[in-house]
Amino acid sequence: PRRWHTHKLFNGCFYLWANIAPYVCSYLYNFDHDIDQGAIFYVDTALVLLNVSGYQFGSYLLNSRKWNPKIIIAIGGCISLSGILISSFMTKLSWFIFFYGCFSGIGCGMMYMIPMVCGWDFFPGRKGLVTGSVVGAYGLGSFIFTQLSRLVINPGNKDAKLVLNE
Repeated sequence: PRRWHTHKLFNGCFYLWANIAPYVCSYLYNFDHDIDQGAIFYVDTALVLLNVSGYQFGSYLLNSRKWNPKIIIAIGGCISLSGILISSFMTKLSWFIFFYGCFSGIGCGMMYMIPMVCGWDFFPGRKGLVTGSVVGAYGLGSFIFTQLSRLVINPGNKDAKLVLNE
């Protein structure tokens, strides 16, 4: 029987930062008045750089070390989810970047290539279809979790109140 693999949907959460950034920065501003709109890009930079590192690490564990793909996905998911959870308690931008940007970046990166590589091995003549299906699942996850995160982070649909330093 075929099962839906939720890690593909979860990896779409990587793209959530753009949706929640104004609200997170507005929240952090309550504790640190030196935060401005540039804070959004610090988190994004950490996410992207460590995501790319995670690609390499996850692929290395799968191809060179011959680890079970389920174990790599479990480790990557635990790293990413732990970072997201811990970051929700942070009141300083630097710690938020560390937990959300770094942990989520490397965890999602570790998981990103695994379904594609396994799919390419299982369907060697259908690599385009496999890639499209997996990337489509990531996009679907991003769509679903963008809607969900908006409801969680801003249930009253209020504008973010980030005061900029002039």
